[in-house]
Amino acid sequence: MERLQKIFQDGFYILPSSTHELIVIDSEESEQSVSDLVRIVKEVNKNEVVYDEQLSNHVYRFKDKETGLEMYEDGKWYKNSIHTPMREIFPQK
Repeated sequence: MERLQKIFQDGFYILPSSTHELIVIDSEESEQSVSDLVRIVKEVNKNEVVYDEQLSNHVYRFKDKETGLEMYEDGKWYKNSIHTPMREIFPQK
């Protein structure tokens, strides 16, 4: 995220493409609305990506470290949408 933030200083969108790749778009340079980006992600998942390799049908935005990664859903941005699982969730060996 830090390296991407250096390139896209005003923030960026993340479009999950598959378990193998994702697309990053400069939020200031994007010519498409967020709703259009969501539609594209869903369409590609439905028609091009095998179900087991799909990550998400959402578009994400990163503006800065304080805001964190935001998820767009139903016309609204949700802050800190990606959380790292806590260690106690994993079974002990």
